[in-house]
Amino acid sequence: LGHRSEIVWQFAERMRGMGIEYGLMMGDEPHDPTLPMQIISIQSLYTKALKRKSADVPKADLVIVDEFHHGPSASWDRIMGLYPESHILGFSATPINNNGVGLGACVDKLLVGPSITELTKEKWLVPVRYFVPSLPDLDGLRIRAGDYVGAEIEERMDRKELIGDILENWSRICPNRQTICFASGVQHSIHIAERFIEIGIKAVHMDGNTPTRERDRMISEFKSGDSQVIVNCALFTEGTDLPDASCIIFARPTKSLLLYLQICGRGLRPFPGKENLILIDHSGVIFEHGTLEQDFDWRLDYGKKKTINKVMAKQREESKKKLIFCKQCNFVFTGKVTCPACGWKLTLKGKPVET
Repeated sequence: LGHRSEIVWQFAERMRGMGIEYGLMMGDEPHDPTLPMQIISIQSLYTKALKRKSADVPKADLVIVDEFHHGPSASWDRIMGLYPESHILGFSATPINNNGVGLGACVDKLLVGPSITELTKEKWLVPVRYFVPSLPDLDGLRIRAGDYVGAEIEERMDRKELIGDILENWSRICPNRQTICFASGVQHSIHIAERFIEIGIKAVHMDGNTPTRERDRMISEFKSGDSQVIVNCALFTEGTDLPDASCIIFARPTKSLLLYLQICGRGLRPFPGKENLILIDHSGVIFEHGTLEQDFDWRLDYGKKKTINKVMAKQREESKKKLIFCKQCNFVFTGKVTCPACGWKLTLKGKPVET
């Protein structure tokens, strides 16, 4: 089961590559229910089996669900209810909801896989280089459902000087990299893409209203190198496989650890010739959530009063104290007095002593 067409097609592509036959239930695609493996869109199953009752529920001994952090939602709960006797195996890089609450309400057991640090050492992920050129003013913004209110954050971020800062720093840090930029709203995304185009960069804007064919064409052009920058609003936050991207621009402040990790994950997958991911933070997410190299303490029993954010707050503050922000090139590093990126030297000062 997958909740986005991109995820469903990725499943299908992998199975085809392994020579496994499958039935496909998604939209108007032809469906063969007799095959032992079924790849299914959650929306299609919900509509056809629960809402319209126009299709039988495919039988299953094992149900595998991607992006299972959506599991506690009402519609997903009803889908899981169709398989009371089946084993359900859910996968997620972030087993929490937007508020940092665990998945204990819908999961019996949590199996924690290797950390981002371990996967990086084993070459399954690429290392990250962090740059923090600017921090937005987020004072007074309201928080709803675990994150900033969308309209307010877009109004705060969609300003000429801030967009100019994005382009200026990208042009200085990594102008030759395939890049995905995450904007704070649709208009913000359009304006960033327009500015990239103005300076001669092949950039496109995409959001949830972009027609599927047009979206597929843009992704294909990005993968082939015919375009260099995709600016999007809430579209590639999870489940999108674009390993060619070696730069992520974070232009969307967020209180959600889930969203932060999912967005960063879009650039961590290895690709031929890709040595690392450059993360350019224009939204303060590194100050808010820390770096990806933390040891995240995943549990099922996080609740509204005891979220992962509160439990890990002390560890995160301690790890952030070790970060050094280069005043010359904005590179973030630890354990050195000289910036590895540009050679700037940190001036060490002792504590003031009364005499």
